[in-house]
Amino acid sequence: MVSFGIVGCGRIGQRHAEHITGKGKLVAVCDNVKEKAHELAAKYGVKAYCSIDEMLGNEKEMQVVSVCTPNG
Repeated sequence: MVSFGIVGCGRIGQRHAEHITGKGKLVAVCDNVKEKAHELAAKYGVKAYCSIDEMLGNEKEMQVVSVCTPNG
């Protein structure tokens, strides 16, 4: 099973988390807004980060990172 991380816990990040569930394994989420990261992490029982560098450095089993930050 492929393990995922999500960067950006807004609306699109939440949609990606929904689609990952059942098809892969969500292991971590990251957002620079601490509350958003912790809210999404709590919903899926995963680790929350506010630093992408910290997430990438700590989550050794993560194979794919879904970047869901604003494109503007």
